[in-house]
Amino acid sequence: MYYGWSMTRLRQIGLGPSIGIATTLAALGLYLLTVAPTLSWGWRDIGVDGGDLLAAAYNLGVPHPSGYPTFMLLLKGFGTLFPVGDFAFRGNLLSALMGASSSGFLYWFVYRISSRLETGLPVVIRALASSFAALTFATAPLFWSQAVITEVYTLNAFFVGALCVEASYLTDTRPANRNLILATGLTLGLGMGNHLTLLAIAVPLGVWVTIRRSVTISSAGGFAIGLLVGLSVYVYLPIRAGSDPLVNWGDAASLSGLYWVVSGQAYQDFVFGVPIESLGQKLITWLELVFEQLNPLGIFLAIGGISSLLKSERLLLGATGASAAGLLAYSIFYNTFDSQVLTIPAFFIISAYSGIGLFNILASASQWVDERFDSEQPESLKRRLPIGVLILIAFLTVPAIAVYLNYESQDRSEDRRASEYAERLLESVPPGAVVLSDTEDRVFALWYYGFVEERDNPGIIPVSSRLLQFDWYWNSLVERHPDIFPQEMPEDVADALVTIVESASDEPGVYFTFFHPFLADNFVLVSEVSDLYQAAPK
Repeated sequence: MYYGWSMTRLRQIGLGPSIGIATTLAALGLYLLTVAPTLSWGWRDIGVDGGDLLAAAYNLGVPHPSGYPTFMLLLKGFGTLFPVGDFAFRGNLLSALMGASSSGFLYWFVYRISSRLETGLPVVIRALASSFAALTFATAPLFWSQAVITEVYTLNAFFVGALCVEASYLTDTRPANRNLILATGLTLGLGMGNHLTLLAIAVPLGVWVTIRRSVTISSAGGFAIGLLVGLSVYVYLPIRAGSDPLVNWGDAASLSGLYWVVSGQAYQDFVFGVPIESLGQKLITWLELVFEQLNPLGIFLAIGGISSLLKSERLLLGATGASAAGLLAYSIFYNTFDSQVLTIPAFFIISAYSGIGLFNILASASQWVDERFDSEQPESLKRRLPIGVLILIAFLTVPAIAVYLNYESQDRSEDRRASEYAERLLESVPPGAVVLSDTEDRVFALWYYGFVEERDNPGIIPVSSRLLQFDWYWNSLVERHPDIFPQEMPEDVADALVTIVESASDEPGVYFTFFHPFLADNFVLVSEVSDLYQAAPK
């Protein structure tokens, strides 16, 4: 009876949407099997920002630029409404849900674009090609790595997918649906409240929509209203910054501070900051990344998809190609160790190309079969066999092999490195001690455990040595610990370190989680635990 009810419901939903739902659930199942149980630094340590994001969201604060207000509100709401595990685990679950939803949007996008290609193939073929594209993206190690930890990139991919689907509808109807135009503006506004690189997708798509469909004053006005409503999420930053939360980058309560946060002034030197002599190696790393995500067959199918779009959807190819090329180039010249995560929207697009390429090959195979069988003969297993074999090969060679090859490296279900590090350090220093760290992984891990897990019973005072160069950070420390940090800001970081050790070296003391010759030259260092040094004035 249940089976009959299920089949009836599937028939009501339709074969295409049913396969899309199954594809989304398959991606979600993969992520739930491999999701991190608590705070994680992620695959290749490219997820170290999680501690900062979690600590900021939990306390409704302002994380590192650009502030990510959409993600802050969503993470806080989700973490409050679903009290499962610790707050970090809830953030990881949110990433998994957004990652699976992004795959669902990719399925939807390819399904709609392939419907414009005149092939006469049955719906199930179009649906399977779309499912292939979605699962290719879902199992790509880079995106997979972000779907099992707390980060902003699966939510960014969610908005990328939503905009692609909305644009596909806007280019289909004339006049464009006003509610859809309003929703598209809202999507872009909220998406920019999560990650500003979304503009690299939105602008070319906007050009595509504008050329394909005439834009009236009314439709432009509706889009602008939706956009402004979405962007209003940035009001969160000055409101919360004014409350002096525990995590409060840039002091966004002032106009200068708000601009500093939103514009990412702290990272401006990284943009086009790759030295010329390192450019060759960065390009090689990028090429390795491309093959790592798609493997040769996936790349071959993506080239086929590009060829197909070149014949039938040149404007779409131009828009998506410009977005992908721009993001890939930006990541090459962005001089940070984790710049590859910026390419995720580009791989979303390339995965879509691969699905269209598979669809094109299936269309050719169908034509080949028709030429060799009597068109009036009832469809038989022999006629279906070549297409079925091609579909099976595609799924086994790309997403299935991706899971097989990357499952162990992407499985974060037993990853407790960050939590074990923080717990070991908390056990090694007396309560109330000042602990200075210089790297993001250690700083943010201590922020998470100090400002979230141990908020009601703070064990240490975690301090980022690198942020001591900013007056807003020193002032926030003074506000919370005036007995340790004097009102007058030191001249530089070195002076700040000396000032802190001189004022707080008595019990419970000052500790460094790193070694530097400056520390040995200026302080008496005692190390009873690996990578932990208690400092006192000489």
